[in-house]
Amino acid sequence: AYVELKPGVDGLLRTNEISWTKRIRKPADVVSVGDEIEVEVLNSSAAKRIASLSLKRTQENPCPS
Repeated sequence: AYVELKPGVDGLLRTNEISWTKRIRKPADVVSVGDEIEVEVLNSSAAKRIASLSLKRTQENPCPS
């Protein structure tokens, strides 16, 4: 799913970064257009103009290592 961080700046939220415990098939199963969500920026590239995001890392990991 593409997330608008601010006007003109988007980030990519991959399905494996949405939930710690559930296997998400489609981001639309969890988020919808217009939703406001809290994400963590994993990395960014000014050259590629993209950021990798994580929703699950804003929550506690239920399976600590």
